[in-house]
Amino acid sequence: CDPGTYGKDCNKICSDHCAGDTTSCNHVDGTCDQACEKGYLMPFCTEKCPNTTFGQNCGESCNTTCLNRECNHVTGTCDIGCVDGYIGDFCEQACDQGTYGEDRNENCSDTCAGETNSCNHVNGTCNLGCEKGYLMPLCTKSKSEKHAFLVITLLNFC
Repeated sequence: CDPGTYGKDCNKICSDHCAGDTTSCNHVDGTCDQACEKGYLMPFCTEKCPNTTFGQNCGESCNTTCLNRECNHVTGTCDIGCVDGYIGDFCEQACDQGTYGEDRNENCSDTCAGETNSCNHVNGTCNLGCEKGYLMPLCTKSKSEKHAFLVITLLNFC
């Protein structure tokens, strides 16, 4: 067969994703002689890596903070986004202190205890508890609101 072709009558073409010389495949069955380009599986280099793997022979796992653990089959970037609380091409950066949630678009409660009002970057739970009079986990409701609700509920029940 001519370089880049294989099979009976040499009428099939080698994969474009064979590493090195892309015309280098077995003249009988079309398996790539050397390896595949990153993001493709041996032996024929025609199949992309599964959604949760990437790289040379799909040997690397996508970051667990990629949405659905899916990433680009070649580079490993989290193409469909990150789980809540993470940002970056590889979803490797936690949200800035004082923010949480998807795309860091939520602010920690002003009633989180401590000088920095820090909270969990994923769900917003206050790291050091709440200022006096407020309830965990987000420190957004005061104990007096809870008691007022309870009293009103009991009065309506009677």
